[in-house]
Amino acid sequence: MASRQFHVRTRIDVPADVAFAFLADPSTATEIDPAVRSYVPDTLPMSEGTRVDLRFAMWGLPVRARSIVRVWEPGRTMVMENLSPSWPVRVVATHSFEPHGEACVYEWAMEIHSAGPMSGLLAGVVTRFMRRNAAGQIVLFKTAVERDASDPAGPVPRASPRGHP
Repeated sequence: MASRQFHVRTRIDVPADVAFAFLADPSTATEIDPAVRSYVPDTLPMSEGTRVDLRFAMWGLPVRARSIVRVWEPGRTMVMENLSPSWPVRVVATHSFEPHGEACVYEWAMEIHSAGPMSGLLAGVVTRFMRRNAAGQIVLFKTAVERDASDPAGPVPRASPRGHP
């Protein structure tokens, strides 16, 4: 089946472990990703094997998905893969943090694979949405994590992720 890929990168003026921890905190998902409505992992703290129930809007249409953490290397890499829906696409998202002194380079790479008959066209639609969403998400993430790290009062307290006590 056909595959599509893209990535977005930015320099973030916080150490890689700080940026990783911020992104890994489920309570930041709705703050830094414009499409996410809820992000509920089945275990906290998250680690390899954690499953995440995700609700988001794709061009106004509600979508429910479940993903699994395939790789979890704190401060370096997290890889998520969707489990459901299993059609029309399979998505693998890789978040990488490359240390650069007191800063890091963050990259969000996406692989979108067609997952069966008639899924090629829909994979293109999903890729277009994901690419636009990633461009917005990376700006929001950079802004939020740098603001949070520079706040003299310390990190901004967040509510627990939606659906978690």
